[in-house]
Amino acid sequence: MPVLAEVRENLRLALPIVATQIGLMAINAVRETFRDEDTIRVHPIITHGGSQVNVIPADVRLETFVRGKTLEAIADADRKVDRALRAGALALGATVEIETLPGYMPLACDPITTARFKEVAAGLVGAEHVKVQAHRTSSTDMGDLSQVMPALHPYVGGSRGTSHGADDEIADPVLVSVTLAKALAATAVDMLAEGATAARDRRTRRWRPRC
Repeated sequence: MPVLAEVRENLRLALPIVATQIGLMAINAVRETFRDEDTIRVHPIITHGGSQVNVIPADVRLETFVRGKTLEAIADADRKVDRALRAGALALGATVEIETLPGYMPLACDPITTARFKEVAAGLVGAEHVKVQAHRTSSTDMGDLSQVMPALHPYVGGSRGTSHGADDEIADPVLVSVTLAKALAATAVDMLAEGATAARDRRTRRWRPRC
């Protein structure tokens, strides 16, 4: 789940941009405390750094995401990031306002549905082209659904260019549109076959979100 924070640095006698830079340096230092298994990602961007050339800005703003694998890890990292930003303001006698907004929940795909989808996909494109990925550092609204009900979020190739970039385009429309649809439909059929045995097995295991 990314936590979105909007930060405003304001002071009269010192450079607010310097206070912001000190805060960002502190965030970089805090990164050393993040555990690899929590996959914490913090990536801020300055959205306002002044309004006139050669004029000391009285107001500097930045936004940042805090992403992670579990809610506990995200909350811990969020507290550390806030402390780092406040430290930058304190160092120069600035004031800082931090507004924290909730983002997407961590994605936790249902293992039983995932295993069935993997079998189906292997039959369509070959087992050597199918794999189950570990936790991804990206985020999606499917993460919200996966925390309240069993969910599946498969990814498929078939594109070229930079992901999310201007040159990103579909290279294999059949794979993206037809083959994927077949895999999803066949997975649903398998889960519901024989009196929905697979789906009932999932319920028997008392599905719980992994965070």
